[in-house]
Amino acid sequence: MRLAPHELRYIETLAIEQLEEYYSSHPDDPRVPTPIENLLELHLGLGLLYMDLKTTLENELILGALNVPGKEVWIDHSLDPETYPELEGRYRFTIAHEIAHWCMHRQENLTPGEFAFRSDRRHEIREKEADAFAAALLMPQIELTDRWKTMYGDQRVVLGELMPRRKQIVNEEIVRRRFVPKTNEEATDMMLDWAVTEIAEVFCVSPMAMRIRCEQFGLVVR
Repeated sequence: MRLAPHELRYIETLAIEQLEEYYSSHPDDPRVPTPIENLLELHLGLGLLYMDLKTTLENELILGALNVPGKEVWIDHSLDPETYPELEGRYRFTIAHEIAHWCMHRQENLTPGEFAFRSDRRHEIREKEADAFAAALLMPQIELTDRWKTMYGDQRVVLGELMPRRKQIVNEEIVRRRFVPKTNEEATDMMLDWAVTEIAEVFCVSPMAMRIRCEQFGLVVR
């Protein structure tokens, strides 16, 4: 299930509004990378807590949760950036995802972790919305396209142009991720992730998140 274009435009607008409100009070903060912790704490007034979230919520897959009554975002200690700096991109996206739930869904008054536990269609839509909002916060379109032009000019990442180096690239990614793709689609995603690693580092996001965002704007083409 994908969000409709008009839904994506609406979510982009909401995210940019939050950023502009923040920067109006903190004009000296950098635009890239997005100061996501400051946005959480200084602008929205939410607390940030690390805990053994997987045990607390009895879910091995959960990395973040929103405590609406307590005005807190909970992050599993497996994403603590001081201990696991290599996971900073996932850490930042998790915070941005929970910010999205706060801005878009907190009126539903769900208990911590309930966003992650539900499996109905409404839950699926909420998660898609939160991912889109998080991407817009961390990789705003204007900043991303401007930085892309500075780094790469008018060049795009085109899958067909990477294919002659497929084996080399996939092998490099297997070593980096310690993960072997099980399908051709996973291998293709790994190749495209590899191609946007440099700009992903600039925005402090994962290559996967950057690849998805760049595909949205036609900067990465399959």
